[in-house]
Amino acid sequence: VLINISVYILLVINISVYILLVLINISVYKLLVLINISVYKLLVINISVYILLVINISVYILLVINISVYILLVLINISVYILLVINISVYKVLVLINISVYILLVINISLYILLVINISVYILLVLINISVYILLVINISVYKLLVLINISVYLLLVINISVYKLLVINISVYKLLVINISVYILLVINISVYKLLVLINISHITPILHSLHWLPVSTRIGYKVSLLTHQCIHGFLFFILKLLIFSL
Repeated sequence: VLINISVYILLVINISVYILLVLINISVYKLLVLINISVYKLLVINISVYILLVINISVYILLVINISVYILLVLINISVYILLVINISVYKVLVLINISVYILLVINISLYILLVINISVYILLVLINISVYILLVINISVYKLLVLINISVYLLLVINISVYKLLVINISVYKLLVINISVYILLVINISVYKLLVLINISHITPILHSLHWLPVSTRIGYKVSLLTHQCIHGFLFFILKLLIFSL
């Protein structure tokens, strides 16, 4: 019985030892896995560091390239400015040459102008003499024309005076015509009064005329004048009366 118990105890000890060994191996594997993961992380970090170094190197290279390009641009600009200065100096020389040529041309032109002026002065003197003679002839003709104009003016005055006399005669004739027309109008009025009142031709008209409501003489004259003026303005009477009204 003791042997069996000891054997069972040994078996339990072996099982516990195996369990301990398994646990130790599992922990060792976990540690190894963690170590490997950390190593891989370190490798990734190293790779990223190397990548950053490469990027920095490329950035430095780009900076060097930019600096070289800037230096080249500065050199090109300096050369362009030098060329501009050379061109400006050449242009100034050309301008001075052109100015000297223009001055010589102006001097030559001024000499030619002086010659032309002298010739024109001589021609003007000749023309002035000719114009003086022509003016003398024109003055003589003007005096003759003035004499003729004065004669024609006097003739026109005589004609106007005769025309005004004729107008006065015509006005007097028209006045006589107006008087005759007024007489005819009075006759018409008398006949109309006779017809309206159904009177006999033998009967006397004076009491009938007194019984009618006649206008006063001044009002009749004003009415007649206004009627004639209205007819003259609207062209119902003679043209000469219209001219007299518009001239007034």
